[in-house]
Amino acid sequence: MKKLIRLPLHWSFILLGLCFLCGSAYHLIKVVDLCVIKDSKEVTGTIDEVRTTKVPGRSEAHDVYVSFVTHKNETHVSLLDTYVEGMAAGDNIEIIYNRNNPDEIMLKWSGILLVLFFGVIGFSLIGGTLIVQKRYKRKIIRFSESKAYR
Repeated sequence: MKKLIRLPLHWSFILLGLCFLCGSAYHLIKVVDLCVIKDSKEVTGTIDEVRTTKVPGRSEAHDVYVSFVTHKNETHVSLLDTYVEGMAAGDNIEIIYNRNNPDEIMLKWSGILLVLFFGVIGFSLIGGTLIVQKRYKRKIIRFSESKAYR
């Protein structure tokens, strides 16, 4: 019979923090790829349509179609990868698009916001867990030392 290996609870929080940091790294790579590596440009786009579909077992999925004028003065319509509550047809939004592939667009602020969001949560979980674990070990050492002197 195999014996179960039990890890201390603080390892769960550290692993969860690492997962959040991986999410932050993914979004950072995505932002750097579009904004720095690829030839991108910031423009103001107009939301043409927001399609809402019901997904069984979940609430709703939203497809946001944005039209914008490219650097070649052509009007292009692309599917946005992000939906924010309250988006409606006719709204103007700031986007970044790839000049070589205008179908590749993202909200100007969403990538950076996701990097910060996931990064702060990840670092907080890991840092908080390490601080609590260190204090807990100090208490155990103090408690065992005080019993030894009695």
